[in-house]
Amino acid sequence: MTLQLIELPLLDRLFTWTNKRAEPTLARLDRAFFTMEFGNVFPGSTLTSGHRPTSDHTPILASIQTNIPKPSIFRLERSWLLDPSFLHSVLPSWQSVSRTGDAARVMVAQVKAARLASKVWLHKHRSPHIHIP
Repeated sequence: MTLQLIELPLLDRLFTWTNKRAEPTLARLDRAFFTMEFGNVFPGSTLTSGHRPTSDHTPILASIQTNIPKPSIFRLERSWLLDPSFLHSVLPSWQSVSRTGDAARVMVAQVKAARLASKVWLHKHRSPHIHIP
């Protein structure tokens, strides 16, 4: 039985070990492998190297990623309506749409304008991401 393993590419260096001599020996000792099934689910996965201040080995970090796009679904959160700045930011865009023509077309244009203004408001008022080292 064959495992059919594929090596995960290391993007930023050719070697992961050195003997740190004047004429160094350089080798690629550290590697990561995956199966075809893993590669189909996470096709954007790669390896990158870390900083090695004291060791003769370079640490490597596997980044497991997929290229499957996220759906861009917009959902209005009820909590936004409790923030007084939200309506002040969104209502002008709703009211700026011309009300001439088909009523359904006008409403669709108003919803699109309000959605865009909501996204802009959300970007400005989003809580900062907490980075845990």
